[in-house]
Amino acid sequence: MLSRSWLLCAGVLGGLLAVPQAQSQIIRMSATPPTGAECSAAIQTLRSGSLAATDSQTRARSLVGACGDSGVQAVAIAFSRYRAVPLSRELYLIFSAQMVDTALVRPALSIATDLSAGIPARVLSLGLLGSYLANSPRLSYEEYAGAAEGETCIASVYSERTDTVNALPAGSDTQIRDGVAGLEGDVSQPVEVRSAANCVLNIWRLSKGLPMQRLAPRTSSSLQLQYVCQDDFKVLNQSTVPLEVQYVTAGSATPKPLHAVGRPTNASWGESRFRATSATSVTLLFDGAPIQTVSNAATACP
Repeated sequence: MLSRSWLLCAGVLGGLLAVPQAQSQIIRMSATPPTGAECSAAIQTLRSGSLAATDSQTRARSLVGACGDSGVQAVAIAFSRYRAVPLSRELYLIFSAQMVDTALVRPALSIATDLSAGIPARVLSLGLLGSYLANSPRLSYEEYAGAAEGETCIASVYSERTDTVNALPAGSDTQIRDGVAGLEGDVSQPVEVRSAANCVLNIWRLSKGLPMQRLAPRTSSSLQLQYVCQDDFKVLNQSTVPLEVQYVTAGSATPKPLHAVGRPTNASWGESRFRATSATSVTLLFDGAPIQTVSNAATACP
């Protein structure tokens, strides 16, 4: 477990190390374009982890954004090299790469989902992915890693893009969502990683007009839909944490929201009953995706 002092230090560093708006082309911070020799030295520095001539890791990171695909690949290699190191200023600097390119999405996802990687690298990888989706600066390590069971990540922010130049290529948001989705509800994962996954997914949810979710244990069978009687149905929630779901009736394209109450401590399920008048069937949705469809059996209520 990381100490409180490290988290506070990380909070300060995280506030200083902002990631620029997402772009499909890499971005550099230096005003003067680097020479070919400078690019070569910067790329070699990041690829090897050693100092090259008068170059340094910090200077290399400030230059590689203008060094084409080779610069992106060098940052990806640096990500992998730092996947198991403790939380430090150097680790922060590596994962605050001043470029956004789909070439970095895959290595960041790889580290985020790697059980052998260190918790700090996994959280910072998720923070990087979150900043891509959010179109806003990344917040601190503490904000990403700090949500406890039943809480909502406070780093969930989203700014709608007003142009197409700064947007990630089509499908990147789905790639990130699909890669992170399994972490949030998996209780075998470190809670810091689950918290950061909750941040990323809540950013995605906000971008899609979906309700944010609290951090909760969840499996494929945690939510169930059952028919009760007449036009009444109920959602069963196995988690003690309430979840926000939707349902849609047959013939309708408009989902309706439903608050699925959490399971009481002395019960097997939390039950949320609702009426779907004249519906021949009802489909339960989570994060906008269908989970289960149940028919109306037209049974009289007792």
